[in-house]
Formats: sequence, C-alpha cells, structure tokens
Amino acid sequence: LPLTLAIAATAPTSRTTPALAATEAQAGAAYMVYGLLSDSRYAYRPLNLDDKLSVDIFRRYLDALDGQKLFFTQADITRFQPYKATLDDSIKAQNLSAPYDILGTYARRVDQRVAFARGLLAQPFDFTAKESWAYDREKATWAADQAALNDIWRKYVKNDALRLKLAGRSQEEIRTTHDHRKADLGPRAHERRGDAVSQGFT
Repeated sequence: LPLTLAIAATAPTSRTTPALAATEAQAGAAYMVYGLLSDSRYAYRPLNLDDKLSVDIFRRYLDALDGQKLFFTQADITRFQPYKATLDDSIKAQNLSAPYDILGTYARRVDQRVAFARGLLAQPFDFTAKESWAYDREKATWAADQAALNDIWRKYVKNDALRLKLAGRSQEEIRTTHDHRKADLGPRAHERRGDAVSQGFT
C-alpha cells in the first residue's frame, strides 16, 4: 500500500518522552494520501480504505517494526488488536495515535532488550549446553511473556558470541563487540520516529 507520504514528517526525538505523537501536518498528510489513493482520477487502481485494508496495514506495520519477533510479546500484540480493523477510520479521522502508540511501545521494548543483552555479556556463556538458534523467526510465534523473550534473547546473544569465539575473538573482544552492536539498537529505534510509521504504511 503506497502510503509513504501519509506520515512523512518528524516526530519528537527526546529519549525521555514517554510517548510519540503525530503532528497536525502528519495527520493531514495521511488524510490527503487517502483521498488520492481512493480517487480514480489519481490512482490507477483506486483502493478502498476499509476494515480489510486496515488489517493488511496493521500486519505490514508490525512486520516493518519487528518482523523477526524479537521485541514485542504476545501481550503487546493483544493490546494492539483493537487497532487492527480501525486504522482505516483513524486515517480518515486524521487521528494517528494508534500507529504512534505501537511505535512508542517498540522503542521502549528495544531499550529493554538492549539493557538485557548488555547484562548477558557481562559473563561468559556456557557453550557446552546443547541448544539451537533459529536464524529466521519470521514464522515464529510471539513470545508469550518477558521470561520467554529473555530466553530467546539469551540464545540470540549466545549464538553471536559463539560465532565470534569460533573466529578467534577473546572474551573481552566478544563483550566489547556485542556491547557496541546492541548499544546502537536503542538510538536507531528512537531515530525512526515518524519515518518508521511511514515505512510501515508503505
């Protein structure tokens, strides 16, 4: 769905802001694009912005943010469910609080995961245990809760640490490398701001 222009401005960037919110310009742009896409004079294949399309927008947005299911839990997804068939109404009403609520939750979850990963790296892993890591989690189910997500991340970070160990890196080098990688996740999540909403609605 080509709604790239729908929310193409910037949102608040402060790491201390508890929730992101759309500006009036962004909300107006969303409504404008809706009008263009639904008008046969401007769109080759006019789209009906209805509940069916809302469900597709919802799915694409979650995939854009957390396609590998490493940040949201099932509890988050359950809380987002009321938005699933109402994003069409939100766009028509120029009310983008729903996608920004999801984006704000995503940014907080990234911060939590970064803190957890950095804690794991403080101690060396036990590589004698028989465990496996699935690289492609696109078809995996959402983690039931924080405990389940912690176990996923433990295996995720452990797998990366093992790859570096096999490459001849020392424990200190492994810790430093991973610390830098995971530390970058937080700023990137907050920098996405309105752009992430835009991409998710594309």
